Amino acid sequence: MKYISLDIETTCIDPKIPKNILMLSMVVEDTEHIEIPVEQLPHFTCYFVNHDDIYTGNAYAISMNGWIFDIISGRGVANYKMYYIDGEDFKKDIKEFLFSNLGMGSHTLAGKNIAIFDYQFLPDWLQRCFKKRMIDPGSVFLDFKKDECIKTLDDLKVELGISGDITHDAHKDAMDVIRILRKRYE
Repeated sequence: MKYISLDIETTCIDPKIPKNILMLSMVVEDTEHIEIPVEQLPHFTCYFVNHDDIYTGNAYAISMNGWIFDIISGRGVANYKMYYIDGEDFKKDIKEFLFSNLGMGSHTLAGKNIAIFDYQFLPDWLQRCFKKRMIDPGSVFLDFKKDECIKTLDDLKVELGISGDITHDAHKDAMDVIRILRKRYE
């Protein structure tokens, strides 16, 4: 099975606020080839700039993603390409990435809180590239015999012995989702 681990970084938690995605990463996992290190999996990772250079959001999210603002303002080093989220070059490049790594059809997404958060921020044309059924590692590792909440990504990493903090770097966090899910199918 192939799936895409998706993570985004935003300026707020409201998907109705236009153009609030700062960073997006999609990492393709093939469960039949887990010998490939997560760091070597195909990925599409980028930053987003706004046409008017005005960003709206809440203080916590903006502060947490200050390092991304340094990059998109030109004060930091960009490891990935920058796009306008409504730009034709973004649409072309991401569709080419999806087709070359997964072929035609709609694809399965995975991610922490993927259905209620990340997916909601994607433009409609991009949402149509994915199935409505998604994999959330919090649900995959839920212990139904205990009275507990669904675990955070940080909790899962600790429980499963995966080192490192949650970085709020879309690419690193998307790779962490794969590392966690691999514990289920290794």
